[in-house]
Amino acid sequence: MNVKSLHSHRAHGAPLVGSGAPVPARVGASPLRQRAHLRSVRRAVSLGPEDGCDIMSQRVVLCPEAPIKELARVFEKDAMEPEFIQAVSETLTSIEPLLADGAHTDTLQRLLEPERVLIFRVPWTDDQGILQVNRGYRVQMNSALGPYKGGLRFHPSVNLSILKFLAFEQTFKNALTGLQLGAGKGGSDFDPKNKSDGEVMRFCQSFMTELHKHIGPEIDVPAGDIGVGGREIGYMYGQYKRLV
Repeated sequence: MNVKSLHSHRAHGAPLVGSGAPVPARVGASPLRQRAHLRSVRRAVSLGPEDGCDIMSQRVVLCPEAPIKELARVFEKDAMEPEFIQAVSETLTSIEPLLADGAHTDTLQRLLEPERVLIFRVPWTDDQGILQVNRGYRVQMNSALGPYKGGLRFHPSVNLSILKFLAFEQTFKNALTGLQLGAGKGGSDFDPKNKSDGEVMRFCQSFMTELHKHIGPEIDVPAGDIGVGGREIGYMYGQYKRLV
């Protein structure tokens, strides 16, 4: 469905997103703001079966001009990932003329679905000897041009939706460099702030103990991001070298 038919469909009373629909909270939003945006998602208008997706009473916030059929596919699979849906919505809106004839549908579907998503627990002990458990992620989004390449983020706000959003955008950023680089993104909800060097080291070693099974110079090359600087990279690389 292109923009013209979308507006025509709206005129006949189809339940499409209105121009005043709010946009989901971006990365790093406070918990209060995130809850407010989740309420706005519930108030947003649903896509119906006539838009290519029978999703009952589930709802999502989309850019009003975005190609509805392509977004409906994403929403059907990823309804609880507002940051990812927002990124896809904005991207599809910007390239809508390329989608009008349906020639790039197959390519687009591959771009929107990660090749692999890894979710794993990261157990570590704090300075008091108490076991702590965080969640680790690696979204290996696209390797069409080369090995996955993208940062690791350690921050309490990290979740699958945010990392898929970042990995999706990383695909285009890496492609524009002209280098043979795929795209990925990863991290954990671990907060390195106010942690001792020993606690950060034990967390990073535990994180890499699992992640090393899925990375390598010809497979996936992580880098730094928020919460991951030289100290964290050093601890993780040291563990990686010990294990491989």
